[in-house]
Amino acid sequence: LDALMRWMAASDPFEVEARYVETFDRGRATSLHLFEHVHGDSRDRGPALVDLQQTYEKAGLRLEGNELPDHLPVVLEFASTQPQKVAREFLGEMAHILTAIFSALLERESFYASVIAAVLELSGQKVQAVPVAEEPAIDEAWAEPPAFDGCSTRGQASPNTPQPIHIVRKTPASQGAAA
Repeated sequence: LDALMRWMAASDPFEVEARYVETFDRGRATSLHLFEHVHGDSRDRGPALVDLQQTYEKAGLRLEGNELPDHLPVVLEFASTQPQKVAREFLGEMAHILTAIFSALLERESFYASVIAAVLELSGQKVQAVPVAEEPAIDEAWAEPPAFDGCSTRGQASPNTPQPIHIVRKTPASQGAAA
């Protein structure tokens, strides 16, 4: 943590802010939204967020504005209000996610890795790096699939020749009741 603090104190505040945004807001591997590591953008993330929010509310913690309950600073704030044993167990449940973030930060040679290492130590978990999965490019992750990809031409006489279309007109009796 000392190296991070020295770097922050010696750097231009705008550079510190830019580095923080670049580190934590651009890419999934170092995201501080913990459920993004587990659920990504799937529908499962919403119910998980609601469950976590309810855990906080039962303990008397209410979030302000648009804070998401899985944001690591919010998680740590909640843990700080709990008895040590409860906080340690709570953070320990997230150790696999914290380890993945730690490993990604370590791979990027980020001073912030020391912060996540400290949280892992507080949770009673061993601090160790694990292999980091390669992230797909954002354009690749959000690309729309081709509209007719996988459409079969089986059953056509010749796939590359025009095919006749047969129009079947409905008879008045099959159109339903008359008004």
